[in-house]
Amino acid sequence: MWVIVERSTENPEQCWISGVFKKRQDAEEYGSSHGPSELKFSQEVREISAREYPVLFMEDFAKCDFIYVTSKELADLLFAFVKVADEDHVYCNYFIFREDYRGIPGEDCLGQTDHHHVDNGLLRNIFYHGLKFKHSSTRY
Repeated sequence: MWVIVERSTENPEQCWISGVFKKRQDAEEYGSSHGPSELKFSQEVREISAREYPVLFMEDFAKCDFIYVTSKELADLLFAFVKVADEDHVYCNYFIFREDYRGIPGEDCLGQTDHHHVDNGLLRNIFYHGLKFKHSSTRY
């Protein structure tokens, strides 16, 4: 599978996933669907080891990047956070893609995808009930 990560050229710490594709050809066609004159962002096409949906990505705030993770890896990362007292503190965000995703090139549309802001409340819920994904029997 393939993911396209875009990064603002004006603010390199701002990045987003603009596409997730099962087929390389679809990723390449999407990536080349706009000309260089339009680019106010850079693109990176990455191959990930997943072969089937759903696929998960964790937003790494420290690296300003997105990391492909399995559900087991995500659970391990979530349980490893050093907890803080601030109930509203967001440790990370994670995103679930169940099919090919085509965002708008050059725009961060991830807020419209299936995503979760990991705070203390969500961590408690995951601790007591497990990490569950809609339309899936996967539980960690």
